[in-house]
Amino acid sequence: MKSEEAELQDLKKSPRKHFNLLFQDISYSALYYDTHSYSIKSKDILKDISGVFVSKELSVILGPSGSGKTKLLDILAGYRRPKKTETNSGYIEINETRLQDHRMLRKESCYIMQDNLLQELLTVEESLTVAAHLKLGNQYSRKAKESKVDSIADSLSISTCKNTLTKHLSGGQKKRLSIALELLSNPSIIFLDEPTTGLDYLNATNLVKLLRDMAHQGTMIICTLHQPSASLLNMADYLYVLTEGYCTYQGTVPGLVPYLSDFGYQCPSNYNPADYVIEVSLEADRMFEPCTNGKLFNANSSHNTKTVLKTIEEKGLSSKEFYSVLSTEIPYPADCLSQFCILLKRTLIKCFRDRFLTKVRLSLHLIIGSFLGIMYRGIGDDAARVHNNLSLLFFSTMFLMFTALSSMIITYPLEFEITRREHFNRWFSLKAYYLATMVADIPVQLLCTVIYCVTVYFISKQPLELDRFAMFLLICVFLTLYSQGMGVLVGMILDVKNGVIFGPLTLLPWTIFSGYFVLQRDSPDCFKFLFKLSFLKHSLEGILLSVYGYDRDQLKCYEEYCHFKSPAKFLDALDMKNGDYSYDLFFLIVSYILVKIASYLVLYFQINRNKS
Repeated sequence: MKSEEAELQDLKKSPRKHFNLLFQDISYSALYYDTHSYSIKSKDILKDISGVFVSKELSVILGPSGSGKTKLLDILAGYRRPKKTETNSGYIEINETRLQDHRMLRKESCYIMQDNLLQELLTVEESLTVAAHLKLGNQYSRKAKESKVDSIADSLSISTCKNTLTKHLSGGQKKRLSIALELLSNPSIIFLDEPTTGLDYLNATNLVKLLRDMAHQGTMIICTLHQPSASLLNMADYLYVLTEGYCTYQGTVPGLVPYLSDFGYQCPSNYNPADYVIEVSLEADRMFEPCTNGKLFNANSSHNTKTVLKTIEEKGLSSKEFYSVLSTEIPYPADCLSQFCILLKRTLIKCFRDRFLTKVRLSLHLIIGSFLGIMYRGIGDDAARVHNNLSLLFFSTMFLMFTALSSMIITYPLEFEITRREHFNRWFSLKAYYLATMVADIPVQLLCTVIYCVTVYFISKQPLELDRFAMFLLICVFLTLYSQGMGVLVGMILDVKNGVIFGPLTLLPWTIFSGYFVLQRDSPDCFKFLFKLSFLKHSLEGILLSVYGYDRDQLKCYEEYCHFKSPAKFLDALDMKNGDYSYDLFFLIVSYILVKIASYLVLYFQINRNKS
């Protein structure tokens, strides 16, 4: 074991691996629908651009809105794979080795996006602590991780708001926290999309200084900036200018003004070169041709071929070493069990703090359960009102089903982008995340189900036998768990709006085959198999068997004649006399497991389908 001091020193070290990134002939285009010509057209966003970025330099991609800055960063980081309506071409080399799979590069890099995707119900300190445990793993002590968290928080000026929930932070504080979360693991390559957006001048300056210092210590930092001030621009070591998808300049910052003057554009001495190069971007065709769209490097740049190769030889990894480093299977910093425990704790904290939703769910089950119990008070042992009791039990299955479904439909869509970012930057494996989120909501759902079942069952005077109540409760529990799983599945497939609209429709058709509206024996032969596949049929049958089955005594009759005084006779009328409670429960358990497996596969596909 390392000593505490050794751990702290190790965490402060700069990355040991130096990479040099070269990209050639990168093109990207997307199809769109033209409302004027009513036809589908193609738009070129990146047009055969090339360039080089090296370690120990702060490289800035500059350009006006719509010039392709973010798209280039996405391609270099491997964040998005082209959709069916998109095409891209070109290749990327790392230390003279062509990159075939971006998963190799992600082991040594991170991507900090423009949007501040944060867990809003965690404090700043909690967010940093969770990230530290996940990104630094078990090889460092808790004190060493806390020291690293404090150091990063101080350097990005977020120490004063450590105990503030992230949803209450200002835009600038959120941006700095987003960056701090990824800096904890000292990545060798950092991609940042407009990191200064939302920051005031002082904080933007401090951030760029920090990035420059990190770059000079060995990190390759590539960031996009929209319109930086002159002082911020001068902190950059290397500049790559994009205009309308073309590379119009790449080289040092001091070399930009002389380069523009070669084309007759004299930047005024009191003018920001960054603003000026964007203003003259209409003449882009005159500027990208002399530098062959990024294939030639400015004479003042350190990025000429000899220098790059020399840097690779002296400071970087050779091609063989690079391939060996990136092709080696590197596990996540924290093992799967640790990831699960950390993520479970994080999710439980969020559930506890989202008290309004939790209170609404619990209160709704208590109120509706009490209301129905009082409305149907005492009918559980009344032979003259067995059909009313059937309606109560059927409504209970519907209520439990839809409340469990609705509670989960919006959960995953709202967190999807956060999950994708964290997984992309190798915080955790998907299986650990999925298991943690799945387990975290079970206690609340179980409590809701128990509250409803207890109030409805006993107030409506169902049979007061412990085994029957346990059977009743068990069916209701797995019905709600299955419905919750369906809510997760629908939420992963559809966005929030469509999920809320179409989610209930995925379960509603099964009510026809529940055995309440039409009996299985009375249905056409071609539809009988749907009753066997209906989870509502097995839920209702299991509940009715727990209440009326297994040789229950005769029901009380308060009228002159009660046709269904015998519970077995009532079950026979419902075509459930030969039902098997064990099979019904088994069917629900298997259905729950299958829908959870399906949800995980959909999550895996959704997360990974856009990765390069």
